[in-house]
Amino acid sequence: MMKRFVLITLISLAVVACGEQEEKTAEPKQLTDAEIKQQAYNEIIAMEKSMMAVQNQQIDTFKASKLSRLYFTYAMNNVNDSIASDFMFKAGELRMGIGQFIKSIEIFEQLNRSFPEQDKSVETHYIIAFIYHNYLNNLGSAEAKYQVVIDKFPDHTLAQDARVAIKTLGMSDEELIEMFEKKNGV
Repeated sequence: MMKRFVLITLISLAVVACGEQEEKTAEPKQLTDAEIKQQAYNEIIAMEKSMMAVQNQQIDTFKASKLSRLYFTYAMNNVNDSIASDFMFKAGELRMGIGQFIKSIEIFEQLNRSFPEQDKSVETHYIIAFIYHNYLNNLGSAEAKYQVVIDKFPDHTLAQDARVAIKTLGMSDEELIEMFEKKNGV
């Protein structure tokens, strides 16, 4: 009787072990490119909604960084998608909004390289100059980037702003006030 019990136990264990082995070797379902793209898009939309829900509170820098990465990754993986350049622009704006100025510049520069004909090209060039000027106090880079705006988009209103910014680079607040008072006849 004992031999029979041991034999049945061993057979049961072998059957169970074989069943577990089959489960472990089962291949996970492979997602199509379209399904992966849709999942990424859905994650971005969910994260946007999550961040919008806390409008009156201070921005969560961790969530903003994550959303920026999602925007950027989506854009780089879907360069032919009509929203790709908009997502990359949002990625740069978010980084700027949370004080990650160097990362913001990197994203805007990548946007200009990856999507040279995108709708906000003049804005991205101007924002880069603005960050160098007002946040990083790198006046040489600011001037060079403002000049890009002037050269590439001479008739745009931001080109006029860039001309003024170049003239005022390095001026103190007092000097700026004095200049504007003279200009306005005060």
